Amino acid sequence: MNNVFKRIFTIAIGLVVMLSVSPGLIAQAATKTLDTETYYLRSTTSTEFISIYAAGARSVKNIKSTNKKVVKPDGYQVYVETSRRISTDSKGKESKGDLEDNTYSNVYFIGLKEGQSTISYTVGKTEYKKKIYIKKYVNPLKTLTISNVNGGKNIAGKFKKSNNVSLKGKTANKLKVTAVAANGWEIERITASDLQYTSVKKGNVYWGTNQVGNEFYRYFKAGTTNATLNMSPYSASRPGSVSVRLRNKKNNGTLTVYTYINDSSRD
Repeated sequence: MNNVFKRIFTIAIGLVVMLSVSPGLIAQAATKTLDTETYYLRSTTSTEFISIYAAGARSVKNIKSTNKKVVKPDGYQVYVETSRRISTDSKGKESKGDLEDNTYSNVYFIGLKEGQSTISYTVGKTEYKKKIYIKKYVNPLKTLTISNVNGGKNIAGKFKKSNNVSLKGKTANKLKVTAVAANGWEIERITASDLQYTSVKKGNVYWGTNQVGNEFYRYFKAGTTNATLNMSPYSASRPGSVSVRLRNKKNNGTLTVYTYINDSSRD
C-alpha cells in the first residue's frame, strides 16, 4: 500500500513540475510565419541580395537557412532612430511630444541559385520563419524603347543575360520610355532620371551633397503589360537612367531592369 501511495505521490509531483514549466517553454518557442516570397537572380551569373525588415529589433539571433546551397545567411544591421515632435503655438510657446523609438533591423540573406529554402531568425523570444523561392534570371521585357537611345529602337534584347545595361544617348531635352512586358509579366512602375549628386566639402569635412536634375516616375495598375512614361525637361548632358519594375503573374516575384545612359562610371 505504501509503495502505491509513493508512486501516486511521485506522479502528482511530476505533473505539478510539468504544469509549472510548460508555460515558459511555450513562451520561448513562440513562432511567427512570414509571407512566402519569390526572388529572381539579377543575371545569369550573379547572386541576389535579400533584406528582411524587422521592426523594433535591436538584436537578431539564430539567423539560419534550411538550404544554404540556395540561400545563405549574411548577418544583420541595426538602425537606431528616435524622433520627437516639437510644436509652437501662436504665442511662440513650444510643446514637446514624447520621444519615439523607431529602431529597426534589416536581416540579410544571399540567394545563390534556383531552389527553395526556409529562413529563420529570432528577435527577443520570437522566432520568425519565411519560405523563400529563388528563380533563375529571365528577361521580363518584350520591348523597351527610349527616345534618345539606339535611335529609339527596341533594346529589350540587351537584357538577355543581365538586368542592367549601359548605353550612349543623343542630346535631348525630353525623354519618352515605352515598355512591353514579356509573356507572364506585368509592369508596376517606370522611372526616368537625370539626377546628379555632387559632394559639398568645407575644408576637410564633407557636409552633404548637392542635387541637380529631375526624376519622373509612374505607377501602373495591376495587369498592365504595355506602358509609357514621358519626361520633360531632361538633360542629356548629365548621366541618366531608366528603370522598369515588373512582376511575375504566376509567382508574384519582381524584377527591375536598369538602363544607364551616358554614365562613364559604368562603361
